[in-house]
Amino acid sequence: MPTDLMLALIAGGFMALMAAPLGCFVVWRKMAYFGDSLAHSALLGIALGMIIGISQNIAIAFTSSVFALLLAWLVNKRLLSVDTLLGILAHAALAIGIVAIGLLERGYDDGHGGHMHHEGHMDIHSFLLGDINLISMNDVLMLGGAAIVILALMYYYWQAMVLSTIDQDLAFTEGVKPFYLQVILMCCMALVVALSMHLVGILLITAMLIIPAAAARIWAKNPEKMVGLTTLIGLSAMFVGITLAYMLELKAAPVVVLVAFSLFILVLLPKCLNRFDNV
Repeated sequence: MPTDLMLALIAGGFMALMAAPLGCFVVWRKMAYFGDSLAHSALLGIALGMIIGISQNIAIAFTSSVFALLLAWLVNKRLLSVDTLLGILAHAALAIGIVAIGLLERGYDDGHGGHMHHEGHMDIHSFLLGDINLISMNDVLMLGGAAIVILALMYYYWQAMVLSTIDQDLAFTEGVKPFYLQVILMCCMALVVALSMHLVGILLITAMLIIPAAAARIWAKNPEKMVGLTTLIGLSAMFVGITLAYMLELKAAPVVVLVAFSLFILVLLPKCLNRFDNV
């Protein structure tokens, strides 16, 4: 097996493991739009990394975490509805990121010719849609480390997060702090977005948080079984999608998402047929 494909498959496995429990909470708490908003803020992180000259992963993790913390604080203040706040912050971050990147590229192009302008554009394109050829051993190690941290946090706070999701008032009486748990969940999602760029791209990461969890929810009888099914579906989508993308020389992100969507249809179809027979 080629080294770059092996690295991509390992990275995809780590990402699927992280996305499984987080995706379940995204579906339960109806946070799909939050995932898209994080992706928009990630573009601002790319601009920040270009300005400061630091790792794009670090820059995106920083901006996404700040975005998540700011959103959590504003939601707690209850000044506006969550969807309104998401719309304002997401589009503001997207606009600032696009303007900053455009100014940086134009400024560099004016001073050094057009070569780096084209390369910068290609790098940004790979961030948006992913490129398995750019995955390095360092990316795999960072994903592995992040997976350990996120899974440990999910395991430790699992019961409290589930209780807070079901009934916040009951969670308060049990000594649970929903705001604190919300911050942890949002920061974990920000970390996944930051580290998944080279694999599925920041524009399609939300799909991998939602589709496997939505498919698992159709058949799962309890939260723990839903996480297990989500993990199985996510890993299958990653491994099959990445392999197909490598063989067909296509971008990994669209292929992985299409495989995940196909699995969702296969899971949904028996339920639909069963309900049709009962009509």
